[in-house]
Amino acid sequence: MALYKPDAAQRFVQQVFKTAERLLRIPRSGFIPSELPRLPYRQIVASPCRMFYSMRTHIGLIIAGLLILVTSGAMGATFNVSTPAGFQAALDLAAANGEDDVVEAAAGTYALSETLSFNSTEDHAIKIEGSGAGSTILDGGGSRQLLSMTTMESGAMIALEGITFQNGTTASSGGGLQLTSETGGMQIRNCVVSNCAATEGDSIGGGAMLNSVSGTVTVRFCEFLLNVSSGNVGAMAIGASSGLVEVSECAFIGNVVNNSGGSEYFGDGGGLMVFSDGASHAVISSNIFSGNTAAGGSNPDGGGLMTYQSGRGSTLWLEANDFFENTAGLGGGGCSLRFNQSAEVTARQNRFFGNRTTSGSGGGALIYIDEGFLNYSENRHIANRAGEDGGGLWISHFSGSAQISSNIFTSNRSTNNGAGLFLATDSGRMKVERNVFDSNSSGNSGGALSMAATTGSADARNNTFFNNGAVHDGGGLYVYLDQVAAQSELNNNILWGSTPNAFGYSYGSGSGSLSLSYSAVEEAAGEAWFGTGCITNNPLFRNSGAGDFKLDWPGYPVTNETQSACIDSGDPASAPDPDGTRADMGAFPFPQGLAALGTPHWWLDFHGLTVGGLSFDSAELTDTDHDDEQAWREYVADTDPTNALSVLYVAEITAASGISVFFTGSMNRVYTLYGCGELSGGAWTNVSGAGPRSGAGGADSMADTNEPPMGPFYRLWVELP
Repeated sequence: MALYKPDAAQRFVQQVFKTAERLLRIPRSGFIPSELPRLPYRQIVASPCRMFYSMRTHIGLIIAGLLILVTSGAMGATFNVSTPAGFQAALDLAAANGEDDVVEAAAGTYALSETLSFNSTEDHAIKIEGSGAGSTILDGGGSRQLLSMTTMESGAMIALEGITFQNGTTASSGGGLQLTSETGGMQIRNCVVSNCAATEGDSIGGGAMLNSVSGTVTVRFCEFLLNVSSGNVGAMAIGASSGLVEVSECAFIGNVVNNSGGSEYFGDGGGLMVFSDGASHAVISSNIFSGNTAAGGSNPDGGGLMTYQSGRGSTLWLEANDFFENTAGLGGGGCSLRFNQSAEVTARQNRFFGNRTTSGSGGGALIYIDEGFLNYSENRHIANRAGEDGGGLWISHFSGSAQISSNIFTSNRSTNNGAGLFLATDSGRMKVERNVFDSNSSGNSGGALSMAATTGSADARNNTFFNNGAVHDGGGLYVYLDQVAAQSELNNNILWGSTPNAFGYSYGSGSGSLSLSYSAVEEAAGEAWFGTGCITNNPLFRNSGAGDFKLDWPGYPVTNETQSACIDSGDPASAPDPDGTRADMGAFPFPQGLAALGTPHWWLDFHGLTVGGLSFDSAELTDTDHDDEQAWREYVADTDPTNALSVLYVAEITAASGISVFFTGSMNRVYTLYGCGELSGGAWTNVSGAGPRSGAGGADSMADTNEPPMGPFYRLWVELP
């Protein structure tokens, strides 16, 4: 590759390093190799290569296999085509010439009268490369499928790049394209699939259908627009038994599946579906799912995305995707993730906005896991709607463990329970920690959060609930424990502004173990569940109206009325806050302490100067607004370090009735006017009668009324009280 295709080799090496760099941030994002199930190794894929690393080392990649894959294989033929007939002729030759081949399609619109087809039993790769998706266009005229490719051998990789597939139609599967491989890989990059359709009730994939039994499937930088299926999956369906699937940096917009009479289980995946009946591994990252719809049949799930990984030991990494205004008839308006056996699932930094389900649960997202581990963190669920439970998120985790942390649930609605989050487990261990639930509303119980356990545990710690409501019970939080073995420990939470009440609970056949302690709960004193360490003090959020639920203490470190009562009031048995002090209540610990030059940690945090993991000591030396004043100096001046117009300066000097110096001051700072008779070697002297004094909190002035004046040069000095 390096000798004959240097540009391609350079792109490939860049992709290898970009894929490997992900491990520096998220080491667990690799998959457990099926060949090494009991050893401490994982793998990542930069198709067509697999890279192995040990979890016992510092991401030490074992790249010998990678080098073999890169350097092996002879270069094959290159076919340059510019007409549909020439295109098909090149595919026919490539299918049987015993070489790895490249078909280069010139710019232009290829109006197809027949489906382009490729069927090969050889163990060789083929790449079809256009001149760019905006230049090379395959058009089916709304009457035929565009491309069908089948390979059988492990080395027979299929690659497509830089092509638009539009107006394709089929009565079977893959209206735009259908790729099938036994063990070979597939790679689609920089392509567009639009306005394609699969028309029969048993068809799958209005835009594309990709099947690989055990190969690697990679789809990157592609767009799937306005595709339709009358059976299952509106835009793209990917089927695998035990392979690896990556879909990243793609857009799925305006695709629709509407089951018109096929299997009652069809109608899923308006945008994308990943299906496997074996132990598969999927990475779905940095995609946009917008305006997709799943409808028809008895259970249309996954308006934007559906994954159905039914094999034991499957894994999913779902990261940094946007799900906007997707709709599902039943479950998972934004996405539906289903695992019928053991699985390891990570979903982080995704955004769900305005998704909905017509009659089912999980307006934003629905997750079902039979057993295994779920890490659900740093996601945002805003203004989603569910026809049943879980307006923002619905989770059913039969057994195993789940960590739901650092998520935001705002303005979600559900007809029944758990408008922000509905969480149920049979025998699992569920932990809900450091989440914010704001302005959610349910039609029954659990305005923000509803949790249920049969014999397992459902705990909620260090969460903030604000302005949530339910029609019947538990405007903030509702817990149901079915049997005596079930447990729920609720501590270090803030429940404020809830209607009709903050907390509700009930039992099934036995009274499980339930405790609510060390929490701030509005108007709850005297309730039977108001436990040890609970308070009713106002939590003093920094700015709840603007969605800022961090605790306030502007007078830090002085203990006074400006200090939130939730600071240092959490369960003393809990782990200390990051600053080493006693645990706070709520989702956000107040950062106590001073940076090296004396800037309070809370002030640096308030202005967002530590974003990205910057230390407090480093943050106070930054100049974010580029006004030539470091953050620590802006703190002393009580100016905004993120606004270049917020500076301390002398606005005007007048000489009527003495010398007056005008400026804008702060009531929280002390000002002194100094005068000097000569700049070169002269001494600065405190102007008599002009400070030190507190500022006026706005337009301010100081005067030199001495005779003679102590000028003619003046400077203004500001300091902390």
